[in-house]
Amino acid sequence: MDLIGLYLHAGVPLLTINLLFYSITTLSTSITSSQNVFKFVYETTDSEYSIYKKQIESTDLELKLKIVKGLVWDVLRAYAKNSHEFDLLVEEITNPYIITSSINSDYEMINIKTSQTGIISKIPEPVALSLNAIAIQVQKLNGILLEISNKIKTHESMYFKSMRKFCLKKQIGELKMETELLELRLHMLFKLINVYKIKLENKN
Repeated sequence: MDLIGLYLHAGVPLLTINLLFYSITTLSTSITSSQNVFKFVYETTDSEYSIYKKQIESTDLELKLKIVKGLVWDVLRAYAKNSHEFDLLVEEITNPYIITSSINSDYEMINIKTSQTGIISKIPEPVALSLNAIAIQVQKLNGILLEISNKIKTHESMYFKSMRKFCLKKQIGELKMETELLELRLHMLFKLINVYKIKLENKN
């Protein structure tokens, strides 16, 4: 089960100490998943989907997600002592070590083990809240994209699909709305970066 699926399956939050680390980990996972969906949708050749491809492309979401990922890495890098410490954090985010413990027959407590708490503990609370909000938004967008992908796959598997109506109006509307909210949250993060004078540059 992937990280997001594990969280949804358990239905309980992770330990508070690792909340930001979890958010960034799921953000990275969501962006990778979304990129796979973009590739699938854009490579679908059936003309039936062409109008929806153009509508998805018009959101410029693929580029925005790349910017989100790069910006989040830069914020984390700004609080690392050196490139080695940052590289270790990236490795733990990319390949998280997940620990689960049973609370009762219905629930589990999830913890993501990390040794790189130093970087995350330095991030000011408003910036951390902003990063959490962006991560939640990226997960929402990934969920919509997965729904679009699944609808296309289901439609493709149907007999006499040419006689069946295919519509993504609801999903495209949601995608546009949530993309606009992602932009607003990105703007807020940019403002906080300026307020806290975070230097977004490489450290050797």
